[in-house]
Amino acid sequence: MKRPYYVIVLAALLGVASYVIAVFFHSIIFQGHAFLEMLLTPDPAHILEGLTFVTQWIIFGIVVSILMGRQMKIERALRSSNTELEIYTRIMRHDLKNDIQAIVYNAELAAMLVQGDDEFGQSISTVVASAERMDQVLSLSLGSRGKTNSIGSLLDGVSELAMKAHAGLIVAVHSFEDMDNVEITNMPLLPLVFHNLLKNSARHAGEHPEVTITLSKCEKYCQIDIADNGPGVASEILPILFEESASTTGGGLGLHLSRKIVQSYGGSMTLLQKDTSDVGAVFRIEIPLDVD
Repeated sequence: MKRPYYVIVLAALLGVASYVIAVFFHSIIFQGHAFLEMLLTPDPAHILEGLTFVTQWIIFGIVVSILMGRQMKIERALRSSNTELEIYTRIMRHDLKNDIQAIVYNAELAAMLVQGDDEFGQSISTVVASAERMDQVLSLSLGSRGKTNSIGSLLDGVSELAMKAHAGLIVAVHSFEDMDNVEITNMPLLPLVFHNLLKNSARHAGEHPEVTITLSKCEKYCQIDIADNGPGVASEILPILFEESASTTGGGLGLHLSRKIVQSYGGSMTLLQKDTSDVGAVFRIEIPLDVD
C-alpha cells in the first residue's frame, strides 16, 4: 500500500524548525548567549531537546502518513466499486427495459386477439400498466437531475397509470389553485412515492378503493394530501409506521423508503389524524417549491 511519505519528510522538517525556534527563544531568555552560538555549538541538553522535537514530529508524520494511506486506499476502492456498480446498473437497465418492451408488445397483441372479453382485457391492461410503471422506474437515473416537472401533471400521470394497474381503483386530483404552473426540480424519485401510496390504497382500502389527492401551496412548500376510503392504519402500527418492519404483513419497507425519499428532497411526510369516519388513511407530503 502506497503511503504519502512526503508527510514524514515534512514532519521531520517541522521538527528541525521547532528546534531552531526553541534555541532562538533560549537565546533571548539567556541573553549572554548568541543565537548562532547556541545553535552551532549546543550543549548536550540542547541536543537532547532537539532530538526530542524531531522525533516527536517524525512519529506524528508516520501516524498521519499511515492514516492518509488507508484513507486513499478506501477512496480508490470506493471509486472502483462505484464504477462497477454504474456499469452493472446500465446493463441491467438496458436488459430489463428490453424485456419490459417485449411484455408490453405481447400484452397489447393479446388484447387485440381477445377483443370482447372484458375481464381478460382488464387483466391485460393491468399487465401493461404495471410494465409501464416498471419502465418508468428503470428510467430514473442521475440523468434525470436538473429536469423540471409540473407537480399537477406529474400527479395526473401517476394517477392515470395507477388506475390502469389496479382494477377498480379511482383516483381524483384536486387543487385549491392553479398547480399546473407549480414546478419542482431535481426530484426524480418523487413519482415512486406516489406510486407506492396509491398501490397501498388499492390493496388495503377495500373492494372499491377511492383516493383523493389534494394540492395546495403553503409558503415555499407544495402540500399534497393523499386520502383513501379504507379502514385506515391499524393502531398497533402507528408508533412504528415509518420504520422498516412497520406492517403486520412485513411490508412496511415501502413507507419507510418513501419518507426517506421525501426527506432527501428537503420535504416531510406524515400521517394525519382522521377528521371523519368515512376517511381512511391520509398522508401529507410537503416538498419545497422552486422559488425565484
